[in-house]
Amino acid sequence: MNPRASSTQPKLLTKTGSLTQHLRAMAQDMCRVQCLEVEKDAHRWIKRTVIWVDEAPVIYAESDIPLIAMQGEGAALQQLETTALGDIFWTDPNLQRSPLDIFPLNAEDTLAQRAYEVTGKMPCWARRSVFTFFCHEISVTEVLLSSRT
Repeated sequence: MNPRASSTQPKLLTKTGSLTQHLRAMAQDMCRVQCLEVEKDAHRWIKRTVIWVDEAPVIYAESDIPLIAMQGEGAALQQLETTALGDIFWTDPNLQRSPLDIFPLNAEDTLAQRAYEVTGKMPCWARRSVFTFFCHEISVTEVLLSSRT
């Protein structure tokens, strides 16, 4: 159990599996993943996305992917500019995930500020996990933007 966990944390963030798939299942009309940017340097890509459900931003996400993870067996990760990370990850039996770390955010958190800048919504909660994909660690942080979930 997460030491920062509480009974007030949103149930959506406690779900295991692909958050994108959970949101697609709950959408009344449409769920889409918008890639805001992929920041690239010599060692890693940082992908920033927003998941929209029925035309409302629900999740802001940042994924930190080492370039070495995109080589060889992880070459599918090179599609990240056009494909949701969950669509690549959850089809691969080699994927391992750390326990979810669910935590509250406040207005001073850099992550909350970035989410607010792109969506106009001040988030309160986030979750982080580290995925091991073909022996490489990929950090994914998902920020909840909507209280309706």
